[in-house]
Amino acid sequence: MRKFLFLAVAACWGSCFAPSLAQKRSQPVMRELPLDSIRLSDPCILADKPSGTYYMTGTGGMLWKSKDLKMWTGPLNVARPDTNSWMGKHPMIWAAELHAYKGRYYYFATFTNRDVKIDTVKGNVIERRACHVLVSDKPDGPYVPMKDAVYLPANMPTLDGTFWVDTDGKPYMIYCYEWLQNWDGTIEKIALKKDLSGTTGKAKLLFRASEAPWSREKDERGKIIPNKVTDGPWLFRTQTGKLGMLWTSWIFNVYTQGVVYSKSGTLDGPWIQEPEPITPPNHGHGMLFRTFEGKLLMSVHSHREDKDGHYIRVPRLFEVDDSGDKIKLGRCINPPAATADIFEKITGEKKISSYHGFECADFSFMGRSCKVVKPRKVAPGAPWIWNCRFWNVEPQTEKALLDSGFHVAYCDVAELFGNREAVDIWNAFYARLTQAGLSEKVCLEGFSRGGVYAYRWAAENPEKVACVYADAPVLDLKSWPGGKGASKGDAGSWAAFKSDFNLTSEDAAMAFKGNPIDLVPEIVKGRYPMLHVVGDADDVVPVAENTALFEEKVKQAGGNITVIHKPGVNHHPHSLGNPQPIVDFIMKAVR
Repeated sequence: MRKFLFLAVAACWGSCFAPSLAQKRSQPVMRELPLDSIRLSDPCILADKPSGTYYMTGTGGMLWKSKDLKMWTGPLNVARPDTNSWMGKHPMIWAAELHAYKGRYYYFATFTNRDVKIDTVKGNVIERRACHVLVSDKPDGPYVPMKDAVYLPANMPTLDGTFWVDTDGKPYMIYCYEWLQNWDGTIEKIALKKDLSGTTGKAKLLFRASEAPWSREKDERGKIIPNKVTDGPWLFRTQTGKLGMLWTSWIFNVYTQGVVYSKSGTLDGPWIQEPEPITPPNHGHGMLFRTFEGKLLMSVHSHREDKDGHYIRVPRLFEVDDSGDKIKLGRCINPPAATADIFEKITGEKKISSYHGFECADFSFMGRSCKVVKPRKVAPGAPWIWNCRFWNVEPQTEKALLDSGFHVAYCDVAELFGNREAVDIWNAFYARLTQAGLSEKVCLEGFSRGGVYAYRWAAENPEKVACVYADAPVLDLKSWPGGKGASKGDAGSWAAFKSDFNLTSEDAAMAFKGNPIDLVPEIVKGRYPMLHVVGDADDVVPVAENTALFEEKVKQAGGNITVIHKPGVNHHPHSLGNPQPIVDFIMKAVR
């Protein structure tokens, strides 16, 4: 867990006390509580076959139990740390995990003594924090200390310790050395004693946060650099024998989980990072477990802010396929319920206006102008259409969809041509709206250059797209704004495109392979339908240089695309006078 995030986490249902108080307050035990009602960071679930019970722990140190993963009893106070030790009288407990091993149950957790300061780095005061292990003969505790009072060095902050038995048959603790001190968080291993009562030998570095190709943040000068946070390691082995690890970091302000695989099949690696995250934005600190029926699930927490700026974290369960060398994430089996009023979930200042008779919230997000329009009645599943460019232009399709219960959303990244910065902002915007209750499958609407924006985001997020409606779309930037074919192009926009992608020469721009027509293999992975509406006389974005080439490539790749031609029509007007064919296409895609 990042230090500054921690104090806002609520560790049990119905209250928002900080985990530092978890050992001080007596809490009522709730019964028959739905999983979605539990507020919990870092949820870890032990499927205990002897008792036929699922046991869930996490930050706050409390325990929940269930027979079916749906209804839970808790919170139960099961940790009994040594309050005369370095932990102090009332230690905070983070990221507690339960592991069954050789007939006993072990409680791996991070303990923090806020009264002891061990270091100050770059203005950050670092408290005494370390991974530790407690033990019990029963899964529901109590969990008590073992022989060693200290598992890891007192002068370094460590967290999120987990358990693994490697191919040498020896038990290990895998943990994070926190970024607050080393400024580039690491994940490390250290051998445990045979009975897990302490550690032995020296720790070994497995990898650093900066090695992840997907994590990003901005430094004090505004330069984009790798994020420095390592969080929540969890080891697994696929059915083919491949050793992998889940771990979490950030993409700017979006909590994000990735995967790394060991080339050697052992903890010694080398560890090869996957190029993209595995979970949706703002889902992380995951672990894997098998249900009593044999289904593999991933437990993570979703992450969002409420209207007062407090973090809300809820356990989410995803299906996982581990039959190949790499795990694949499936559907969420307990997605957030649709909200009747999304405006309540949009934090910060917002202005309410009217969009063709529907309420529209205008607000700023990551420095960008954004809008969300809500229907009078939300359709089942909370579907939504994302206007990728040119707000309130030929809005007849959006108006019809609003009447049918869709939300309409917009996030202005107009001058960025779908570059890395734009995609990152949109990833965060998507995460914000889905966390607020909108469907995890979005319909993308791209007019003109909005086609580039829509398809570049879809290429990176194929599993999040329900369909694409593209109208006279730019699909090859050499055509427009480059003007390298039949189009006159636009010199100013061509220069902006080159600047956005750091293309320092005309040759580099001509060799650019990030156009939608170049990204067809990634686009068709989503198996979503695409509809293009084009004017056959378009001399701004010629059909032959854009949609026609794209359509051919999509069909060759097995994709699903339909094109509606408007004979004799130029680039304008967009859409159809009667949008019913477009509306029918979108409605069918979300059913």
